[in-house]
Amino acid sequence: MIAIERGIVWLLAEIYNHFTIPKSETVKLPSKNVAICGFIIFFSSVTNTEAIYTVSFPLTIMVKSCNILSVILVGVLCSRVTDKQLKLGPKKILVAIFVSVGIVLFRFFDP
Repeated sequence: MIAIERGIVWLLAEIYNHFTIPKSETVKLPSKNVAICGFIIFFSSVTNTEAIYTVSFPLTIMVKSCNILSVILVGVLCSRVTDKQLKLGPKKILVAIFVSVGIVLFRFFDP
């Protein structure tokens, strides 16, 4: 069922982009990368749905809210940016950690 929904959304996005984005501004992405990203997003949706069945909804949302840590981790480990101003500095990493800790503390001490 989720695959049908994702397929319809993809089709509508392709139609919209075809008529609104000029050909000179389009970027051709490698099919392999698009397929990998699509599979990861699809798998994430399926596992999120299954997680809601097995654990409480607030806990699932709390874990998803701490997703900022995975984004920072990928940014630090996989970034190929050479410009010093665009790199993730220690300040941004600390903010991500504090936000995640705050979310967890709020969840556990919420009445």
